[in-house]
Amino acid sequence: MKLLQCVALLACSPLAHAVATADADHAVHNNLEPPTKQQLEYDLCRSDCSLHGVAFPDKDTLQLPLEDFVPERCPQTYIGRYDKPNATSNVCLDFAGQFLTFTFAPFPGYTTKSAIVHWKLAGNTAYPKSYALPPPDHTAECSPEGNGNFVCKIPFNNIVGLDGHAGLTDVLHGMCPNDDREGLTIYLAFSGTVVVPAYPHKEIHFQQQYPCKPGSRDKFRRCTSLNSSQNHLQISYRCSKCTVDPCPPPCEYGTAYGYQSPQASYDLDTQNGTECKKSWGWLETPSLKLLKTGISGTLYVRTNAGYFEEVGTWHASADAYDKVKVKYRIWPGLPYSLGQVNVDLACLAVDSCVPEDFTYNYKWLGDVSEYEARDLKFPKCLARSRAYLVVSAEINTIVTKNQPKTSLGATGLLAASAAPEADH
Repeated sequence: MKLLQCVALLACSPLAHAVATADADHAVHNNLEPPTKQQLEYDLCRSDCSLHGVAFPDKDTLQLPLEDFVPERCPQTYIGRYDKPNATSNVCLDFAGQFLTFTFAPFPGYTTKSAIVHWKLAGNTAYPKSYALPPPDHTAECSPEGNGNFVCKIPFNNIVGLDGHAGLTDVLHGMCPNDDREGLTIYLAFSGTVVVPAYPHKEIHFQQQYPCKPGSRDKFRRCTSLNSSQNHLQISYRCSKCTVDPCPPPCEYGTAYGYQSPQASYDLDTQNGTECKKSWGWLETPSLKLLKTGISGTLYVRTNAGYFEEVGTWHASADAYDKVKVKYRIWPGLPYSLGQVNVDLACLAVDSCVPEDFTYNYKWLGDVSEYEARDLKFPKCLARSRAYLVVSAEINTIVTKNQPKTSLGATGLLAASAAPEADH
């Protein structure tokens, strides 16, 4: 059986409450200007071709909305009186990986003992009237580094309210709701303790400096008047687009179905749903109790030549909350990847054998070798029915530079007459 041939590009190359006034609304659209240069070094955009054209939060555009949107990545912290501090330092913000990071620099002559970021999402910077109200009520404790700095990380998915299994593009869309324009505004406050080395048991408090009053910066950007009634900061940013080269178009190899065993698997073409009589593949009918133990099997692709090839494995299980997850895995060494996964978990009878009609679909995998579909709800079926499970995936051929034109030999293939059977 000959593989489909594709012409591919080379591998992907690197690359609240604001000031609630009309002036603040005006500032959003007139002061939050596009970056003078696009940040090209953002790590997620260097080599992931699936992020081509996706907007990402740009550290070079961090600004302070309460201070006339002055550009600032490193807000000041102080010890003592805010108007006559004993010492000052900075907390520098960055976007690294899928995190908003905070690096607390040490105060000269002091040793930092603790550092905390207080934060809360205000909202979409383009719509300040819809902001949530302060104060920042979430906290992130920082860890020390060997150079005297303390570092905190807040995951993007926490900021935008997505769970830890959300796809990267979904998370970035949450961080950049207006594409490569305004991003989000976040309320921030910093606190912590330091000691003087000569008195290591006497901890001294520090916090963020108060915002500069609007219009109170001189021509050198120095603040001439602080707003001591505002006990938090606001930070905003714009987004830029990843300029990594797009991915080569996938070479579609075929549809895979999960097969468990002759005793547990039923042929889909025995069902009466839409397109079932024209379909191949299998369904299982596991109980919730059995899923809590876990079931597994093999992923088969049926080729145009009528052969069945084993391309990987699948495993389904349920947790204590009756949520089901299905894990797909392509066998190492095979030139295939997962292009799309489809899971049908419902009550008999099967109403459709079309994968796009299944209860779970995820189409934009970016050609991975493993994937886990999570949080599927186990159905509650009537007395004369029971739950069924169909595991399916679209399999792509991995395209590499100078891939020779090859045909697949018989190794790993089963003739149509030797296809996996169901004893039903």
